[in-house]
Amino acid sequence: MSTADYIEVAVALGTFSLALVTWRMAKATRDLATASNGQLALLRRQADEAIQPDLHAEVLFTGRKGGPMTIAMTIINAGGGLAKGVSVVLVAGDHYARVPAAAGLLRPGESVNFGSDLPAAENPRAVVYCRGQDGEKCCWNLDGERHGLGRDSTLPTYEEIFASFYPGTNFSAMNLGHLLRGGPLEG
Repeated sequence: MSTADYIEVAVALGTFSLALVTWRMAKATRDLATASNGQLALLRRQADEAIQPDLHAEVLFTGRKGGPMTIAMTIINAGGGLAKGVSVVLVAGDHYARVPAAAGLLRPGESVNFGSDLPAAENPRAVVYCRGQDGEKCCWNLDGERHGLGRDSTLPTYEEIFASFYPGTNFSAMNLGHLLRGGPLEG
């Protein structure tokens, strides 16, 4: 085959590819135009969810060799929207630590580390909080479960944030520790 033959085949394939993309766009437009109300509601909900924050947290045990183990934490915004007023409450045994609401922002895909002075304990619990771009307040636990807290303008207390998953927790009977944003994650 000559160079001219290759060019002719490439042009034909390019034209075919463009026609296929145009056909798919036309089909998607037709599908959208003929969608039922239920399908439109689903499409709107999917579009809304695509621009919401989705926070996930992981608790890590850390410490220096021969020293006491403490708890560290990583939070990532796996969603498509800005997480405003990111806050966290961490409970381990009879100790707790918190970073108050309005402590920071997480862009989509961004993560933050926290170091703590909380001693390592079995089954630590944590709840992460933020507001989405639409003002919705949400909390997530370490299992990735999400609870909504409404859209009013008040900031919840750390007790309210933690109670969204673990009601009845008595913080007055616990020792208050510290969480340091950007704290070391030593290993």
